[in-house]
Amino acid sequence: MSEQHRIVTVEEHGVHRRARSTVYRGGKVGILLVHGLAGSSEDLRTTAEFLHSLGYTVVNMRVAGHGTTPKDLAETTEDVWRESALTGLALLRQHAHYFYVLGFSFGGSLAIDLLIREPYHMLGLILVGMPIWTTRERRNRLLLPLARRTGKQ
Repeated sequence: MSEQHRIVTVEEHGVHRRARSTVYRGGKVGILLVHGLAGSSEDLRTTAEFLHSLGYTVVNMRVAGHGTTPKDLAETTEDVWRESALTGLALLRQHAHYFYVLGFSFGGSLAIDLLIREPYHMLGLILVGMPIWTTRERRNRLLLPLARRTGKQ
């Protein structure tokens, strides 16, 4: 199969050309890439190309509401984001039986949600820049700048 036929961009009406979901056909193990909030698949394009060069099948998906207009993003709900992640996973499953999910920042939350909803054949999660804080850590992170200003650390 030629390289041209191994990389397919999904036609998505109203979505910027470079923000569309892309399938990189490779081996039987796949990786679903989920970008961050207010980003698009363009943010993970280099990662997708690198992973594909290693032989993985990669789906660099676009989360609903992203890659179009700020109004679309503001009007897109959490349920729609979850559904678009499931759609990206379904696209990956057309080409790979076993898979990883790589979530960047907000995309990490969607990756965790996918693990809970669709754990079958998932080999693992790769979470990049994922904000995971306990309640105490969050309070400390919010209070630290104030403490620095008052000199009480």
